[in-house]
Amino acid sequence: MNRYNLVKKGFVIILFQLFIGLIVLPSFNGSITSQRENREFFFSSQPSLSNPNGYVTNSETVEHTKTPTEKNHTMQVNVTPTTGYAGDNILYDILISLVDGGHPDKDGLHVRLYNETGTLVIGDDALDIAADYTISDYEHILSGGTYHLYAYNDTHDSQGHNATIVILKYTVLSSPPILVWKIDTSVNMTFHLIPPGNGTLELQNVTYSLNASYPGHSTYIAIENGIGTLNGVNATTQGNITFNYEPDGGSFRPADGVIHIVPPILCFFSGLISDVNDSSVHIIYFKATFVYFAMLNPFEIGRVIPYEEIWISSDYRGYIGPRFIFGFFKIAWTEYP
Repeated sequence: MNRYNLVKKGFVIILFQLFIGLIVLPSFNGSITSQRENREFFFSSQPSLSNPNGYVTNSETVEHTKTPTEKNHTMQVNVTPTTGYAGDNILYDILISLVDGGHPDKDGLHVRLYNETGTLVIGDDALDIAADYTISDYEHILSGGTYHLYAYNDTHDSQGHNATIVILKYTVLSSPPILVWKIDTSVNMTFHLIPPGNGTLELQNVTYSLNASYPGHSTYIAIENGIGTLNGVNATTQGNITFNYEPDGGSFRPADGVIHIVPPILCFFSGLISDVNDSSVHIIYFKATFVYFAMLNPFEIGRVIPYEEIWISSDYRGYIGPRFIFGFFKIAWTEYP
């Protein structure tokens, strides 16, 4: 920073947090060190009309801006468990200690939660524990992600010695894995939760009358031993169905998984197949062995990946048998989009 003529002698009062210290400076060279906290401060006096040289007189007050100081990183945080799943009500044991042994004072002590980008966690996942360095069976629910427990008081913190918690999302797999717009009606669906558990699954963008996908609407089903069912789903609008999951005793948090509602594509198939399955009144899928295709919109020619599941509309024009397929079909790729 810019310095003017430095104070040569005087009394300096240092104020930080709740401590006031009086330091005598018989020879002031522009910087002093607080003996209490080993923190360095810099002071200067700007020239004024009444004091053009910038020296401090016995009738003049020196104004200076607040000088930020870094905390001492002598705390450390330990936590168990260090992993879990989103939405689960987990009991945490948290210990705040000092790197060189012992523990900090409880007065002014806080433990906060930060995410993997270093941003303070707010909202439903926020955590703030005050005035305690031994916390047992602390109940807390988190969304999926990586978190860091940070402890601090007025003068010290746990920077470099934070505890890390990794929360995984539950995964939802659906059968069928996609729905075809305007073709799939009254589809019976099965949902598999990984890892298996009991709770409630929210299907986002599904209306009460089971039409999908309509943003802002949700339908709920029970999950027992990792499995849930929903009958009569209609793919009336293109879009996606996403999931929130609430484990028993926990809270709703986002889960991995998505159902794409895709437009049908007209395609010509010819070749050998290994399996055919009538999954519903309107949808059939086959697994390719040696099948070539010509896609009309968008135009593409190629070979189907062996054993990839291809979903087709039952209103096809051609032939599909136990081992052979030939003709025009409305299709949707399982990997769409």
